[in-house]
Amino acid sequence: MSTVLTPELMEKLERLRSLEIEAQELRAELQPWLDNACKQYLVAWLENQMEKGQDISILELKSNLSDLAYHSAMNDNVALWHQISEVKKLLAIYETNRKT
Repeated sequence: MSTVLTPELMEKLERLRSLEIEAQELRAELQPWLDNACKQYLVAWLENQMEKGQDISILELKSNLSDLAYHSAMNDNVALWHQISEVKKLLAIYETNRKT
């Protein structure tokens, strides 16, 4: 990829900056919903694991999140996509903190 700053490249860079600013504003506005969605998912998963007598572990949670059934459902349900994304972010934070 060329590093020459063409007018087309400058336009795309400006658009990217604008989208990033808009994304930050939307995230700030939606953060309470996102936080609650993450908690709702974790509670529902925990209840489901307990009702089925299945293990409760980070590995089981990660396995659940990578379930292919969720991937097809997420294509049709943007709220579920965001919910799972928030849980994955929380898992990433957990794993980072465990390593330190």
